[in-house]
Amino acid sequence: MSNAHRMGKSDFVYYIHDGSAALGFRLSGDLSGDGVRELEQAWRTASSVIRGRRLVVDLSSITGVDDAGRELLGTWQAEGARMVAHSSAAKKRIESMIDRPVALLRKDSQPYAWPSFRVAPRWLAALLVLLFPAAVSTVNGGGADSTSANSVNCPGPSTNGNSSAGVCHPLSR
Repeated sequence: MSNAHRMGKSDFVYYIHDGSAALGFRLSGDLSGDGVRELEQAWRTASSVIRGRRLVVDLSSITGVDDAGRELLGTWQAEGARMVAHSSAAKKRIESMIDRPVALLRKDSQPYAWPSFRVAPRWLAALLVLLFPAAVSTVNGGGADSTSANSVNCPGPSTNGNSSAGVCHPLSR
């Protein structure tokens, strides 16, 4: 949800992100005047459904803040909200505007990242087992032991000319 349709009145825009662990506001533009009042009203409305979730406020795109904006952000921080920025430069710029600490979000926090290399050997081993099942080569000694679990009946003539005693390798290595 956002107030982007109201962009013509001011250059302030906010977006609300409702997640399972947190309620997030992403702010953009100049946090002042009517924008502060509208944002506070949106927060009051949303706070009725927060139910123990944390408020996270992304200030990365803020270009200015007036006293009313600083006061609202201070109230939110006093109530446990987390103020964040996406870059070191934005963090420094915003901290100088609001006179409050801002957390730096990790740059590598993406919705999906490739598995780390320490799990790669396990995946590779599992893949190799699936692609190349264990080759069992057995010796067919004939006679009474020829029906044991380790014997294989080889079709055709044996390598030494004797059909009852020979080595059978059904799978090559």
